[in-house]
Amino acid sequence: MPQPSPVADYLDTLTRALAFDPALARRVRREAEDHLGEAVERDGAGGIAAEQHAVAAFGEPRALARQYAAASMLAQTRRVGAATMAALAGIYLAMKGRIAWYELMQWGLSEELKPMNAIGVPFIRAAFITALAGAVVACAYIATRQAPAELHRAFGRELRRCVVLCTAAGIALIGAVAIEAVLTAFRLALAEFPAVALVPALTLVAELALASALVLHIQAVFRRARYAAALLEE
Repeated sequence: MPQPSPVADYLDTLTRALAFDPALARRVRREAEDHLGEAVERDGAGGIAAEQHAVAAFGEPRALARQYAAASMLAQTRRVGAATMAALAGIYLAMKGRIAWYELMQWGLSEELKPMNAIGVPFIRAAFITALAGAVVACAYIATRQAPAELHRAFGRELRRCVVLCTAAGIALIGAVAIEAVLTAFRLALAEFPAVALVPALTLVAELALASALVLHIQAVFRRARYAAALLEE
């Protein structure tokens, strides 16, 4: 039965420690594998003993991962802030495009939908403004953060604040899109000419896709943040 390779075990442990950034984990694993391979070749002992010496000299995997974690998580948090702003911009343009289409087609509201719109539109506007405010504050906050040399709990809390703000903005945005979807669905259902409803339907699908993509992005960052936080546990 072949003996386990200390280098292979070390690389697996290092990859798990870098789970907060899969792309980084693959890159660092390749670099570590090359470095350890060269160290084993330089060691005159050879075999398992040489691998053990190389691994011991390379450093503890979790300690190495903490050195990468701060910059990586800061970059990911900034990207989720940018994604929130992009989703807001895309959804705003989709809403405006649908309104412009209604005006172009001279497609006014029916009498039965006017009361519903009178209630729903203010909620959409308030939810959208709330989402925009949350996203702006989150982006401004994270723009002022600087990554330390190694991840620590205080910095982790700073990153978490930004992600929570983006999450709140995302929830408000989803609320706006949900109400808009209901109002648009009723309006499309009453369309006299189905072909005219194609553009509004497509803009609504675009809004739902953007909101869903944002939710998935935020969920991924939360999951990776948990992996990074686990590096601080004893």
